[in-house]
Amino acid sequence: MKKLFVLVVTSLVLVSQAWAISESNYAEDMATKVMPFYATGVKGTFTGKDGVPIAYIKFENPQEVGAIVITTGRTETYALYAEPIYDLAQKGYSIYIYDHRGQGFSGRMLANPQIGYVAHFDDYVEDLKTFVDTVVNATPHDRRYLLSHSMGGAVAAKYGLLYPQDFNAYAMNSPMIRINPSPYPYLVAQLIVDFNILAGKANDFSNGQKPFNNPPETFEKNILTTSVLRWTTRHNVFMDHPEASLGGASNRWVKEGFTAGKYLMAHAVEFQPRTLILQAGSDKVVEIKQEEEFCKLAQHCEITPVYAGAFHEMLRERDEVRDDVYSRIEKFFSED
Repeated sequence: MKKLFVLVVTSLVLVSQAWAISESNYAEDMATKVMPFYATGVKGTFTGKDGVPIAYIKFENPQEVGAIVITTGRTETYALYAEPIYDLAQKGYSIYIYDHRGQGFSGRMLANPQIGYVAHFDDYVEDLKTFVDTVVNATPHDRRYLLSHSMGGAVAAKYGLLYPQDFNAYAMNSPMIRINPSPYPYLVAQLIVDFNILAGKANDFSNGQKPFNNPPETFEKNILTTSVLRWTTRHNVFMDHPEASLGGASNRWVKEGFTAGKYLMAHAVEFQPRTLILQAGSDKVVEIKQEEEFCKLAQHCEITPVYAGAFHEMLRERDEVRDDVYSRIEKFFSED
């Protein structure tokens, strides 16, 4: 039965205990717990669509309660997920995570590696299918779950339309059902991108986009998390691994993102997987109204809750938000 629960969270009551590490002892726990565990991951590559090398890391637990595949957001790399990986692994899950083509440690398709690009959005989906079939399913799993963030949520949604039986449940954190094109209205942004592509600038930065860290970002200007500690960790990953950084999106990527979102809304009624969508109340990256509309149309979708004041990356938010997010995800997965 379809369910829709929209809550504005003022008091987070589901958390009976904190998840893994907290901000109160963050630096020490990252150094003595999270990073040593992250170092045990097995890294590898597989060949994605059109021969693009796709980098991944896996953490397999022989006594797993299930396997979680993580699809990340645009510009991200699996190296950003050391803390979420640790958190989920402590609950008994095997974890599989990869870098999308054109970002992180995976292959780039343009001469300028800072420009976010994809030829076709479905290339992301085909890469995920290859990852599931050749890496994840190389080990038997009784239960498989898909945890996604932002652009990874759009990839997951398209995947669920094509391969609804591959996962037992989906959890989508701030899924990119529709991009927030601010400062432009949606229709104006589409016209600008279409014009730029017609002008032969498909592979150039779209309007207002620029290389990573130029100028340097500050916590006060960031729109991703309200946790200064987790923002600092995020920023330092790219300072330590500049080769994994990615700048703004190309006109082609924006066009493909718009097209993917339209497709998802047009086919939302066909979306079958059991799905939980988590929304950030102060999200400036994606439009949460479209998340709600998609979930209303999908067959087995819940939205719970809207996290008041939270920014886009709730898997790296302040403790009171992220602990509740993870608790809800674990509860949702365990109900399968």
